[in-house]
Amino acid sequence: MLEPRKSKQRRAERLRPGPLRVDIEAGSSGTVVDLSEFGALLDLPEPGEVNSQLAFDLHWDGIPVRLHGRVVRTTPNYDGASRVAWMEPASYHVAVEFFDLAGQCAITLQDVLQKARQGMR
Repeated sequence: MLEPRKSKQRRAERLRPGPLRVDIEAGSSGTVVDLSEFGALLDLPEPGEVNSQLAFDLHWDGIPVRLHGRVVRTTPNYDGASRVAWMEPASYHVAVEFFDLAGQCAITLQDVLQKARQGMR
């Protein structure tokens, strides 16, 4: 289900395009929580180090889109059982701010966002 998210601090509308897979350059994979033209919130099995660079492939309609960004925040994500039993987080929400998007990647990202907006209607 798609939900627009925008606050007064945001430069762009964030969309929740559904469970889109991402493959991290380091070898792990996760999903997109939300996405905008300036960044993404990813659900990953490991935390990202703040201010580190992160490259990943976003899979949309069978086409991987290579995106690069800087980790701006990492937050543990607990499922119900983990929170009650004081276990390790189930995953981590890693906020990434995009930079240095190649021309075609930026165009494809815009296409992904446009299709996600249309799906919300």
